[in-house]
Amino acid sequence: MPFDFGTLPAFILYFLTSTGLFLLAAFVYHWVTPYHELELIAQGNVAVAVSYSGAMLGLALPLASLAAHSVSLVDLGRWAAAALVTQLVVYFAVHFLLKKQLDAQIVSGNVAVGTFLGALFESLATLSVRVYAQASEAEVRHFRLHSGDHEVDLIVERDDHRVVAIEVKLAAVPQDDDLRHLHWLKDAIGDDLLDAIVVTTGSAAYRRQDGIGVVPLALLGP
Repeated sequence: MPFDFGTLPAFILYFLTSTGLFLLAAFVYHWVTPYHELELIAQGNVAVAVSYSGAMLGLALPLASLAAHSVSLVDLGRWAAAALVTQLVVYFAVHFLLKKQLDAQIVSGNVAVGTFLGALFESLATLSVRVYAQASEAEVRHFRLHSGDHEVDLIVERDDHRVVAIEVKLAAVPQDDDLRHLHWLKDAIGDDLLDAIVVTTGSAAYRRQDGIGVVPLALLGP
């Protein structure tokens, strides 16, 4: 299909607007929270990195969907503001429930608290996969045997019933045991398995020797 250059100005306008809104929202979030996320991340604070990444994904994913479905730039800006307000409401609600101990725990490197504030890594990955699958008209499901012996976090199914299997792990490098269900599914359905990947917190995507793809959440895309 030839490229329609008539849509290029609208694409550039929406891209620049979305990027500007994202940077503005990131600045507001950074300004409102009482600690300096970027400085702490540069110092190697994992809890802050997980927390801040979760917040940024919570802003970027709605913006991506809004850019694709909004009817005007005003509509895009309105819903972008709603996404930012939601992030801040969640932050302050959690801050209140934990009786203001949250900031000290995150700055001290408490990964459990950082993960909690990051709104659950697996939920973020699921949201990302559902957005991309919807654009491809694919279905997303969770798979679990009735016996509980095997389960896979996400199954993306095409209309021809062939699937991509995805496990989500809060780790930079997955271990062999993390992938046992993917190997079982590959043996069980054979060629109907298009691919098997594990989504991680790492920084690089690669293919393991056993054929399993490793993809950081930050690099996950259609």
